[in-house]
Amino acid sequence: MSCHNIGHGLNEVVRKVLVEYDAGLIPYESAFRILQQCTKSVHRCDGNEYEATACMYEHCGRCLRKGLPMFQLGILYNDPAVLDLVRKEVVSYHLCQDCIDKLGIQEFIDSPWDVAERARYDYGATRRTAFQDE
Repeated sequence: MSCHNIGHGLNEVVRKVLVEYDAGLIPYESAFRILQQCTKSVHRCDGNEYEATACMYEHCGRCLRKGLPMFQLGILYNDPAVLDLVRKEVVSYHLCQDCIDKLGIQEFIDSPWDVAERARYDYGATRRTAFQDE
């Protein structure tokens, strides 16, 4: 049984980093390293990585650009080299076409990323409290 609380809590950290990144307050390199650590930290409590990045449904999982057409990565288990590359270069398994091309992983793309569909999994957006927006 996994603990979802760690993922939900780190999702709020990811949300804050993205807000500040989008506003130009945090440079890309710093934002990316913080987001990588958030996804890795989920495993400290047997959580699921995707819970920490649920709020990233509008951002590319590599370049962090917002609002681009994006595509979902498929199963990478059969190719350890690609899996290692993705773990180093990606914080969420949906990418814009530019990042797919830069990584050379077109054959691993599963489907278009449905932003509206994925937005409904962003549990934090519906459960906001006063202190979370500070």
